[in-house]
Amino acid sequence: MKLISLAFAVAVFPASLFAIELGDTYEKVVDERGVPVNKMEVNGAATLNYVESTIKMRDGRVVAIKMAGVEAGDSYEKVVEKKGAPASKIETGVASVLSYADATIKLREGKVVSIKMAGSGNVIIMENKPTTKPSNAVGAGEWTTDYAAALLQAKTEKKKVLLFFTGSDWCGWCVRLDKEILSTADFKAYARSELVLVKLDFPRSIPQSPQVKARNQKLSQQYKIEGYPTIIVLNNAGRAVGTLGYQAGGPGPFIKALKGF
Repeated sequence: MKLISLAFAVAVFPASLFAIELGDTYEKVVDERGVPVNKMEVNGAATLNYVESTIKMRDGRVVAIKMAGVEAGDSYEKVVEKKGAPASKIETGVASVLSYADATIKLREGKVVSIKMAGSGNVIIMENKPTTKPSNAVGAGEWTTDYAAALLQAKTEKKKVLLFFTGSDWCGWCVRLDKEILSTADFKAYARSELVLVKLDFPRSIPQSPQVKARNQKLSQQYKIEGYPTIIVLNNAGRAVGTLGYQAGGPGPFIKALKGF
C-alpha cells in the first residue's frame, strides 16, 4: 500500500455546489473538491480521504462515495442503522429527505442519492448514476440482510430469493440447517447461479438495532412465520412460491426441493 501525504490539502470550500458522481475521474474530483488530505493506492484502486468524506476509485474512476457515514445507494434502513433516527423526515412521492444535525440526506425510491453536509454553509452533493445492477448488490452466493435490495437484485438478475428466518444463537434446528445444508459447497454452488440469499435473524443474545428488530418482525408477520427455521422462497417478481424447513439428507434433497418451486 502506498500512502501519499499532501501538505496544505484541506481545502476551504465556498458556499457553492460541489457535485461528485460515480464514474468521475480523479481530475474531476480534484477540480470539484480540491486536493485530498491523503491518497492511498493499491493495484489500480485508490482511496481519497477528505475531512468529511471518503472517495474510492478503481481504474481512475469513482466507484464509491461515503459522507457522514452514509454511501450512495444505501437503503433507508442502513442510514438509520448508521446514524440513528433522523430529526425529521419529509416524503414527496418516491423521494424523501432525512434531516440530521450534520447532514441532510436525500433518498429516491428508498436509496440514498445525495448528501448535503451541514455546519459550514458548504453544499456537497453526490448523485448515484443509474445502473442496471443495484449499487449495494451482494456477490453471488453471499448473504445479505437487506430485503428490499435483494428483491431488486433478484428481479435484475432473474433469480429466486431465499429468505432464511432463523434464531442463530438459540435455535438448534436453525444451526443444523445452516451447518448441514446452507454452508455446504454444493448449496453455495447452486445459490451462486440461482438465488439471492437473505438472512433474517431473531437472536436472543446478539445485539440488534431497534430498526433491524422492527424490520425483521414486520417481515415475520408478513410471511406468517410460526417457527424457526423457516425458509420462504420468492420468485424474481417477489411473490412467495414455496416454504421449507430443516430436512435431513444434506444439500441434495434440499436443492431438489428448491428447483421444484
